[in-house]
Amino acid sequence: MEEQHQRLGPSPRPGRLAFNAGCILGGLLFIPYVIAFRHSVGGRLVSVALWTLLGAQAFLILTGVFPEESPNNLHVIVSTASFHLLTASEALLLVPLDVSSAFGRMSGILAGVALAAAIVLIAGGVPAVPFPEHLAVFTGILWSGWNIWRLYRSAPA
Repeated sequence: MEEQHQRLGPSPRPGRLAFNAGCILGGLLFIPYVIAFRHSVGGRLVSVALWTLLGAQAFLILTGVFPEESPNNLHVIVSTASFHLLTASEALLLVPLDVSSAFGRMSGILAGVALAAAIVLIAGGVPAVPFPEHLAVFTGILWSGWNIWRLYRSAPA
């Protein structure tokens, strides 16, 4: 039995299907958010940031399509692209959101926190422990959640 296990390689991580489905679903659900975002905050810089954010979501979807066991390191390539584009969009949106009456100072602060966490992750390379990655992901989720709440609150009744 042990010989057969070694021949087949390590067993896949539990929960990988849920993670991959979550990446795909999360990326798809983010698209209407970006469209709504565009109608709330204008300007060329915001347009560039939102196209960058859409690119990040496209790569997030691909992160779920190409799981860790994909050939040619595709998972690492697409997940890295997603993180880098998300980081760029946070940087581009930090000031416009901070000065926006629809989003306010808290959105700028959360963008700064998410940006700092992402920079720590990127600068540190592939971590031996998942904490930097989790911090970058969850601060990004918190920033997005705040902005979604502000979009909801500012929408006409």
